[in-house]
Amino acid sequence: MARLGLSKENLISRGAARFKDLVYLALQDKKLHKKGVVHTRIGGIHKGEIGSVKDVSWHVVGMCIARRPSEKLVVVSGDGTVMTYVGGEVKDEKIKGAADLRGCTTIEGNAYAFGMNRQVFRREREGKWTAMHAPSSHGDVAGIEAVDGFDADDVYAAGWEGEVWHWKSSAWTVCPTRTRVVLSGLCCGQDGHVYACGQSGTLLRGRGQKWDILKTKGLTNDLWDVRHFMGKLYVASMTALYELKGDTLVPVDFGRATPDSCYKLTEAEGVLWSIGQQNVLSFDGTTWRRWE
Repeated sequence: MARLGLSKENLISRGAARFKDLVYLALQDKKLHKKGVVHTRIGGIHKGEIGSVKDVSWHVVGMCIARRPSEKLVVVSGDGTVMTYVGGEVKDEKIKGAADLRGCTTIEGNAYAFGMNRQVFRREREGKWTAMHAPSSHGDVAGIEAVDGFDADDVYAAGWEGEVWHWKSSAWTVCPTRTRVVLSGLCCGQDGHVYACGQSGTLLRGRGQKWDILKTKGLTNDLWDVRHFMGKLYVASMTALYELKGDTLVPVDFGRATPDSCYKLTEAEGVLWSIGQQNVLSFDGTTWRRWE
C-alpha cells in the first residue's frame, strides 16, 4: 500500500481510534514546531484518506472517543482547554480547576482527564467535568500519567514515583508497586489483570493490593503505552512494539510493515492502532498494515 505522506510535513503525537477504519491524530507542523509556535493540527485517516478537522493554538496532551452522553472525539490540552468534534461540528469546553493535565481516556463511555497533583476529572455530561482527584498533600511532586478502568467504580491511575492508585467505592487507595520509576502507560486487561509500564523497561502486573514486577530481560528503553488486545498484551516504546509471551517481552514481527517509531496505542472495533511520531499502523489480529 502506498504511504500517505502525512509525516513529511508533520510530527504525530497522539491518536484515538473511532472505528476500525477511522483514527484521529494530533499533528504538529514541522516548520511551526521548529519555530517554537504552539499549535496542534487535528486530523485523521479514514478509509485510507487523510482528513483535517481543525488547527488549535495549544498542545494536545490527550485525545479519546467519548460514547456518553453522546459519541464524539474529545481533545484535551494541559490547561484544561477541550475541543469536541463529531459530524463536522466543533465545540469548545473548559475543565475548571485543571492545571498541567497529561492525558485523557475513556472508561464505560465517559471521558476522563488526568495530570499533575494527582488530578482526575470525569466528563459527566456535555461541558461538565467533575473532579475526583487522588489525595495530594502540599509540597508533593506527584502526577498521574495514565488511567484506565474495568468500570466506573473500579478505576486505576499510574504515574510518578511508581505510584498506582485504585478508585473503589468513591475513594482512592494507593497500591504497593515496589518501584519508584515514572509509569507512563496503564491498561485494565481482558484477563482481569492491570498492567502498567514506564521508565527503564519497567512492566507491572497486578490488581488491588497485589502487584508484581515482570522481568523484561535487559530491556532498558522507556515504555510508554500498554494495551490488552485479542488476549495478548502489547507494550510500546518510542521505537518498538513488544508482545508479552509468558513473562518476557518479545519484539513484534511487523514483516514488511516494520515502522521507525511507535509510542501510543489505541483500538476500536477489533483493530489495534500503533501511533508513532512518523508512523501509523493498524492490526486486525492477523495482519499489520502500515498507513504512514
